[in-house]
Amino acid sequence: MTDRRCLIVLVLIVLVGLALRWGQWQLRPLHGDEAIHAVKLSEWMQQGVYRYDPQDYHGPTLNLFTFLPAWLGGADSLVSLNEAMLLVVPVFFGVGLIALHGLLLRQLGAVVLLSVALLLACSPAFVFYSRYYIQEMLLVCFTAGLICCGWRYVRRPGMAWALAAGAFAGLMHASKETCVIAYFCLGVATLVVLFSRSGNFTVVRESWKPLHLVATIGAGVLVSTLLFTSFGFNPRGVVDSILTYLSYLVRADGAGLHDHPWHFYLEILTLYHDAPGPIFSEWIILFLAVVGLCFGHTQTRISQSFRLFVSVYTVLMLSIYSAIPYKTPWCLLGFHHGLVLLAGIGLSVIVSQRQVVVRYGGLALAVLGVIHLFWLALLVRGPYCADPRSPYVYAHPLPEVHELVDHVQSFAAAQSEEQVFRVDVFCSGNDYWPLPWYFRNLTAVGYYDQVPSDYQPAPLILTLPEHIPQLQQAMYQNRPPGRRDLYVDLFDQLLRLRLGRPIRALTTLEKLQRYKLQSDPPDLPHPPHLPAEARSRD
Repeated sequence: MTDRRCLIVLVLIVLVGLALRWGQWQLRPLHGDEAIHAVKLSEWMQQGVYRYDPQDYHGPTLNLFTFLPAWLGGADSLVSLNEAMLLVVPVFFGVGLIALHGLLLRQLGAVVLLSVALLLACSPAFVFYSRYYIQEMLLVCFTAGLICCGWRYVRRPGMAWALAAGAFAGLMHASKETCVIAYFCLGVATLVVLFSRSGNFTVVRESWKPLHLVATIGAGVLVSTLLFTSFGFNPRGVVDSILTYLSYLVRADGAGLHDHPWHFYLEILTLYHDAPGPIFSEWIILFLAVVGLCFGHTQTRISQSFRLFVSVYTVLMLSIYSAIPYKTPWCLLGFHHGLVLLAGIGLSVIVSQRQVVVRYGGLALAVLGVIHLFWLALLVRGPYCADPRSPYVYAHPLPEVHELVDHVQSFAAAQSEEQVFRVDVFCSGNDYWPLPWYFRNLTAVGYYDQVPSDYQPAPLILTLPEHIPQLQQAMYQNRPPGRRDLYVDLFDQLLRLRLGRPIRALTTLEKLQRYKLQSDPPDLPHPPHLPAEARSRD
C-alpha cells in the first residue's frame, strides 16, 4: 500500500473514532470529578488566574483547552457552560491520539499503523474515556506525541523534533502528576535500546548534539512553567507542582476506597461480567499484544528497536500501575496504549506468516475481535454509559440523577413568590457531587456533610436517609410552636445519586400543595414519609 493510500485509510479510521466519541452527551450524567473540573474552570474564568491545588487536583491543560469551546459557545461563567463545551475537549484529544500515529508511517509500515489506529478507534476503554472530562486522555495523547516525535528524532536527529518532543513532555507534566511514571518507563526503555546496539540508535549516537537535549529539556520546562504559573501570574504554581508528589506518595500506598488488588486492570481488560450484563473484554488487543511481544522479533518489516522500546515501556508501565494499590479504571489508558502498539506489531506478524491457515485464521480472529470491540464501544457510549455493570463506570452517578435534577429545577422555578429560593443538600463525606454542576443556575444552594446543631430548615432539603433524625430535630424539636412547618417528600420514591446513596427531597406541605396546583404534575404523587409522631403542626 502506498503512503498516500495508507493516509487516506487512516483518515477514514479517524472519522470512525470521531463518530464513536461524539454526541449523546445527555445520556450520561457527569461524574463527580468531571463536575469538580468544571467548577475549577469557572473559577479560572472569573478570577483570570489559574491556581494549582497540589492536594486533590491535577494540572491546568484540561481547563486551558476548554477555554476555546467555552469562548465559541459564549460561556463566561459556570452557569453558561454546558456538557458539550466540556466534553469536546477529551473527544478532540481522543481522536488526536489516533491521528498522531500517522507520524510513524515510515517507521511502522501500513499494517502496523492502520492496526493501531483501528484498535484505538474501537477500544471501548478509549471510547469511554474520550467522552470523560478528566485529564487522562490528554495525558495519553501527549505521551503518544512524545513517543512519536522522539522516534522521528531517532530516525533523523534535528532541532524541530527535539523541541516538539520537549513540548509534549511539558504538556504531560501540566496534565497529571502520574506523568512521572511514564517518564521513568520511557527513560528505561530508551536506555535498553541504546545499549542493545540497535541500528536505529546508531544514527542517534553519531548525529545527536548536546544542544538538542538542552532544547528538549528547555521546551518541556518552559511549557510546564507557563501553564502552572498561569503564564507568569502565579509563580507559586511551579513550587506546588513539585510539592504535590509528597501527597501522591502517600496516596499511592492505598487510600481505602480506591485500594484494589494487583490484577484489577487485567480483570477489566480480559474478562469482566456482572450478570445479567454483557461480557466486557478487550481480548483481541491482549492476544495480539502477546503475539507482538513474543514473536515481533521475527518481523523484518518494522524497526526491531521500536519493538524493543515499546515492549520494555509497556511491560514496565503495566507492572508499576498494577503494583500501586491506588487504582482507578481510567489509569489503565497509559499502559493500554502500549498494548495497542504491541497489538499492531502482533497483527503484522500474523499477516507475514507463510502458512495460509495461520495467516487467514489469525486475520479472521482479528476481524471478529474488532467487531466485538466496536459493539462494546457502542454499548459504553449508549445504554451502558452510566451502568455499574460496565467496568469503566466507577463511582458514577446513576441516570436517576437527571430525573432528580429535573424535578428540583421545576419545583424551584415554580416558587416565583420567593426572590431567592433556598435549597440545602446533606451528604456525608461531602459526597454530593455532581449536584453543584446541575444546580449551577440556583443562587442559594448550601452543601453540608452533617446537620449543624443550630440548623434552620430550608424550603427544600435534599438528604441521605441517614441525616433524617438530625433534620427532624431541627425541623420540629428545635423550633418554637407556631413556627413549625410540616415537611413531606417531594418525590414518591427514593432517587439514587449513585449506588447505595438514595436521596430524599423534603419540602413543606404548603409549598408542595401550591406547586401541585400550579403545575399539576401527573407523575408525582407525594405521600408524606416522615414518621407519624413528626407530622404534627403547632
